[in-house]
Amino acid sequence: KAPSDPLARQLHWKLKEIGCKAMGFDYAPIDVHARTVGVSFLTNEKGPGKDLDSRVESALELAKLLDMVPVLVTGDSKPDGADIYVLRTAEVKQLKSIKDLERMLGLDEKGYLKGRVD
Repeated sequence: KAPSDPLARQLHWKLKEIGCKAMGFDYAPIDVHARTVGVSFLTNEKGPGKDLDSRVESALELAKLLDMVPVLVTGDSKPDGADIYVLRTAEVKQLKSIKDLERMLGLDEKGYLKGRVD
């Protein structure tokens, strides 16, 4: 199922286009989970604010419980003080393959994110 948020829907579509198995969510701290690479995404197109800070905090808490790493997809900068991986929407639009996504995220040979906190 594709999420209802426009940016999350674009991300979901792009992930499927490059061959990634992806699940969309509407009522969760994350918007899209890419099963192929084991990464969960939350999206933000509204800019910094309390709503984004709250969503990032919830996603980070969920990440601790489920042993996952969330990635924020945004056109803006990340929330102040948040220790979260960030992908810019322009970077997502450039994806042509799963390998591109892995490279962009900085996944190591075991599929773990490494040092991509902007």
